[in-house]
Amino acid sequence: MTKRTTAPTKPPQRWRFLAGLAASSLILAACTGPSVVSDPVPANSVIEQRGAQGPSRPTGEEPPAGLEAFYNAKIEWEDCEQRYECGTLEVPLDYDNPDVEVAVLAVGRRATLLPEQRIGSLLLNPGGPGGSGLEMLESANLYLSTDVMKRFDIISFDPRGVGASDPSVRCLTDEEREERRAMTFDVDTDGGMAKLLDEAQRYAEKCEENTGPGLEFIDTVSSASDMDIIRSAVGDEKLHYIGYSYGTFLGATYAELFPERVGRLVLDGALDPSLTYEEVSHGQAVGFDRALRAYLEYCLQRQACPLSGNVDSAMQDLFDFFKSLDDHPLPVDGDSREVTGDFALSGLIITMYSRDSWAILTLALSGALEERDGTLLMALADIGAYREDDGTYTPGTEAFTAINCLDYSPNADVDFMRADAKQLDEVSYFFGTALAYGGVTCANWPYEAKRTPAPVSAAGADEILVVGTTRDPATPYEWSVSLDEQLENSTLLTFDGDGHTAYGNGNECITEAVDNYLLNGVLPEPDTVCSG
Repeated sequence: MTKRTTAPTKPPQRWRFLAGLAASSLILAACTGPSVVSDPVPANSVIEQRGAQGPSRPTGEEPPAGLEAFYNAKIEWEDCEQRYECGTLEVPLDYDNPDVEVAVLAVGRRATLLPEQRIGSLLLNPGGPGGSGLEMLESANLYLSTDVMKRFDIISFDPRGVGASDPSVRCLTDEEREERRAMTFDVDTDGGMAKLLDEAQRYAEKCEENTGPGLEFIDTVSSASDMDIIRSAVGDEKLHYIGYSYGTFLGATYAELFPERVGRLVLDGALDPSLTYEEVSHGQAVGFDRALRAYLEYCLQRQACPLSGNVDSAMQDLFDFFKSLDDHPLPVDGDSREVTGDFALSGLIITMYSRDSWAILTLALSGALEERDGTLLMALADIGAYREDDGTYTPGTEAFTAINCLDYSPNADVDFMRADAKQLDEVSYFFGTALAYGGVTCANWPYEAKRTPAPVSAAGADEILVVGTTRDPATPYEWSVSLDEQLENSTLLTFDGDGHTAYGNGNECITEAVDNYLLNGVLPEPDTVCSG
């Protein structure tokens, strides 16, 4: 594998991954995705079929000083030919200067089927950072039980910087994104490092040029503040919320800012807010290494596995094979591109997010190792990059870097990054390099970070439910334990299993525990463990 691509490989949020697999006819039969709960109503006209409740009914509360123009605003819901109703909501672009300029959030609602039994609104965030809440809302029935969808208005939004909201981060054209994915740099040499830093600076400049001044204000604290305005607009005294992965960071930030407004918060696959950028990378190196070993143990027990030996030897053989692809890349059927080590690693990383995709990874590795065919590995890598079959890229997915550079201050000193890379390789020789050199990305970002990593306590908040998966690759279980310890009033629910996040993956024990909390306000017993 090459020494370094232009940015650390960061997989997409869980829902996007599963939806991407389901959309591919090549691998549809091999992937079941999340447990499917049939939509209780046909999706013709949402307003006709779901019984729209008209404009939102704001709380009428006393707004915070200076934000009178934003709280208690009505959302005018419209049928937008989706499985949800659409609306917009204005929020301050800069909360320190709320009268200067506004951001416009794209919001959506799947209204309760039983308004007389309505508990309130349930806000969803899929993670990322940079995940589209509206895309998740479209497939909410794949995650939530019918009972939950009957009792809540299911709502979501594209956070500032994302998707249909304004501002939305725009950096590169499709052609430029394609070129950037294929770039490699030898960071062991000063010349290679200089080229990487130059490329990162050009990328930052393009993001600033194509997004505009709103790029400065898409940080997590601002998005969490937006969530309180959404809560007010939909008429809830307290916020009910499910956040996955990065969405747990967003939810924990909300709880720290507005503890008295916390309702039933589910934080699934926690990101520890006290960690630095480098500590996050080290944790993910551990998580992905653990997940790959679990996959290899699974694979080696099956006749179709193209690898042999024990877990350690199989991992080394796979690493050596991926490394060889830089000099001897794999062809891709019907495509001029070739699978190098970086593309192969990207394809593998995607499949670590769900045990349901391990059979697909076995097929991809069999094609690569036994037939020297990189077609399926490239298809998996493309899903992670949001690349469509026609070579275009999903717009608005470049917010990941922009949000991270406002939330963290990674160390961009070259000597420090090289030393950190060596430490990451000691943690995981397979994934360490891919997670190194994060400081390059933000070294020349046009705006400084707006927060310093620190623990959260949400003192005074109602009890929060934290869900952690023991072999979660992207948000290691230890982070959920840490967040639960930081929060003044929380309960940890453990899923002893594989994959990224737990609720909505079909485990009956997890579903019952989370649903009981959402519907009845009853938390699971402390130290509850659900087995996969």
